[in-house]
Amino acid sequence: MKNIILALFLMNLLLATEKKEQIKKNDGFLKAKPYIQNEELRSKLENLRKEFEIQQKNIKNDYHNKIETLKIERKNEMKSLRNDFASRRDMLFKKYPSKKRKKIMKDFNGEKSTKVESEKKKTPLIQKK
Repeated sequence: MKNIILALFLMNLLLATEKKEQIKKNDGFLKAKPYIQNEELRSKLENLRKEFEIQQKNIKNDYHNKIETLKIERKNEMKSLRNDFASRRDMLFKKYPSKKRKKIMKDFNGEKSTKVESEKKKTPLIQKK
């Protein structure tokens, strides 16, 4: 029983690899057929295939260039947007300046005055081991 299952599995594996070989990215719709015996037709088909490949490469290159220019434009727009918002942020900081901390008063002897402790009790930090 195990041998039959193993044999079926191996046959299924072999059939799957054959199907993968049959499926290709380019299906070769302009590929010259080997059974065509007319040499003039064969050469015309070959020229047609080469022309197709050239135009296909041109289209891919054009879109690649367009994508690169769009990436550069996006990068420049993001830089200008960051600069704009940074300047707006700076204007807000100028309009609403932060309150300065009060300095601790020193006695004439050069010693710090005692700090007033807050009424709130601090929660102890629990360290994970």
